[in-house]
Parts: sequence; structure tokens; C-alpha cells
Amino acid sequence: MSTAMQTICASAPVDDWPWLTFELQCDAWAESLRLVQAFDEDGAQQFTLETGETVTFTASPLGMSLPDVTARGSQDLTIQLDNVTAEALHLIDQAIAAEAIITVVFREYVESNHSAPARGPFAMTVTNTESTMRYVQCSASFANFLDAEFPPERVTAAKAPGLSYQ
Repeated sequence: MSTAMQTICASAPVDDWPWLTFELQCDAWAESLRLVQAFDEDGAQQFTLETGETVTFTASPLGMSLPDVTARGSQDLTIQLDNVTAEALHLIDQAIAAEAIITVVFREYVESNHSAPARGPFAMTVTNTESTMRYVQCSASFANFLDAEFPPERVTAAKAPGLSYQ
């Protein structure tokens, strides 16, 4: 977390505030859907990604429910996009039809510095979607480390023929 974000969280200054951004990525889409939590009068905002690329995020009324801190092994974040356009619904339908994976990248910026994320990026995989003409709700999950195999790559006789017993 950046020093500016720590200051905002500790003292809540009136001239600096956090911008919550969500980037939905999918191989079935021509380009990512980038949204920032804002009202219409704030309009689109430009932010610089961690790669150095400056991109535009569209203002959208959205909400999120942070993951619970548990020992389950997976952490689920719920994002609800309200008053969605047909574009968001079309993209979700397109990803489902292509059986493609949707990834959500969460970044947090501060008003005084749009040149780099103050917190993040955190990438999550969408595990469930619910959509109507009024909203889209996505559940995204971090990697499940508790149920993961270790080492992640198994050494078998097929991969290493010298291991087989003769």
C-alpha cells in the first residue's frame, strides 16, 4: 500500500480520496472492460497501469463485497455493476458462449496520483455471474492455495523416463 493510501485510510482528508477500479479481461473480447467506481458527473477517468500504459476507465455505479478472512482456502470477492449498459451484458454473454475465463483485476488509485496504483493489482478469476437488465453481479476468487498440490508439477515416469523401474 502506498504512503498516500495509508494517509487516506488513516486520516480521511477531504482533498484526496481513493478511486476503485475494475478491469474485466477475457480472451473472447476484443478489449477489456474498464470501470471506475464513480457517479456520472465524474465521467471517465484516466489512470496509468503498472505497465506504464495510460488507459480510460468508464465511470460506473458499482459496489463490492470484500472477501471474508477464513481458512477455507479460497477468497471470494463480489462485484455488482448497477445500471449496466447492454455492452456489459453482451460481453458476459459472449464469454459464456465461448466458454472463456473472465479475469477481474482490481486496482486502487488516489485522487492526487493517477500515475500508478496505490494498491494492487489483484487478479481474480470470475467463478459465477448473475445478470439482469439492471445489474451484473460477478463473484471472483483468488487462487485456492490450501487445496493446491505441491510441488505444482508432478514428476512421473511419462515426464522423466529414467524414473521407471525396469
